[in-house]
Amino acid sequence: AALVAASGCVTETTRVEPVERLAGASDIVGPGGQGYAGNADVHQSLKSHVVTQILPLGNVPYDNMTLPLASPDARYVVTQTGIAPSWETVLALPGATVPHTTRLEIYDVSEAPETPPALVAVVDEPVLLGRGCNDEGFLVEAPREDGSRWIGLASWESGSVRWLVTEPDVICAFASLGPDDQVAYSARHAGGQHFELFVDHRGSRWRLPSAGAEWLMPSWAPSLNDPNGLFVLRLVDDRLDLVHLSAASERAMRRSLRPIPLAVRNATIDTCYQTVVAQPTMVSQPTTHDQFIYFHPTRLRATLWRPPASPKLLARASLGAVVDPDNDAYVIVTLAEFLGRHPISTPGTPSRLLLGTHVPRRTNSVQKPLILLEPKDSVIGVSVMQLLPVQTG
Repeated sequence: AALVAASGCVTETTRVEPVERLAGASDIVGPGGQGYAGNADVHQSLKSHVVTQILPLGNVPYDNMTLPLASPDARYVVTQTGIAPSWETVLALPGATVPHTTRLEIYDVSEAPETPPALVAVVDEPVLLGRGCNDEGFLVEAPREDGSRWIGLASWESGSVRWLVTEPDVICAFASLGPDDQVAYSARHAGGQHFELFVDHRGSRWRLPSAGAEWLMPSWAPSLNDPNGLFVLRLVDDRLDLVHLSAASERAMRRSLRPIPLAVRNATIDTCYQTVVAQPTMVSQPTTHDQFIYFHPTRLRATLWRPPASPKLLARASLGAVVDPDNDAYVIVTLAEFLGRHPISTPGTPSRLLLGTHVPRRTNSVQKPLILLEPKDSVIGVSVMQLLPVQTG
């Protein structure tokens, strides 16, 4: 079906009052002190012409906790339904249980809107939806009765699982897929205290030991500069850093650590989850820059880091973001009230693209470069969005 221009989407915007900070300021303390000394936010007037093309694909169910993943070709969406798992299970903490009441459903959205999203397969295993996908399938994680936790890749077409990591008495969690069949994940023995970082690559296994830290939520971000670029969170007691490294080898992992501080006090594993939950990883062509988007736990907004440059704070109160697939000098940001777009270099008030809360997902499809997810009560609205370049002036 052809994309249609959304009503009212050709707009010229002038200054709009900035969105307020998220309600309930965090008690997590950043390196500049809570709230930071000084305010570097930019709230400038932007004039732009934005043309968006939006194709609604219909609704799919979800458990009101975990957002769906879209396949790289934009054909499928996988969603977690049923009774949401406990936080202990999600975060791989003591007390985690096998998610028997959770179900993963795969929907074909390629024929929408002529044909509503069609259920094509169900994962026939008690698993949780993971953090990434590739052309073959999507990651799943399976807490086991014996206390271990496995990592697998479920097929987009059948839901059948190919197990990638099945260590006895080891909790393997928070996995991310790399561009050359690598899998990065956190792991600890069932009775252990700290998660270490592991990378499995074609029969080889590389390890970054704990050294008193928790290594959590690794995310592959390959670039033309480093096809093995990996971002990972390091939690030491209640201090949180974001670390960039090269996972080309175990030696490279140890020698290439580049950390930036996110919080100096009160951070927890829950903080780590919230930092990356809106940013799943999809295997795609390497980007021009080493880059990672995350939710800053003390500045309470989406942030873009392109090492070795300093991180760039994005729009105030932004919940998540993706780099514009047509112009990597811009980002598309999710706010509670609207979906916006602004240049990375001047993160002022975004140009408004679409009212409501919409979470964008990048794909590898030229016709469907962005899948939008709109959380509702027990369902997710799914749409495709394209947009033309913005002229500012």
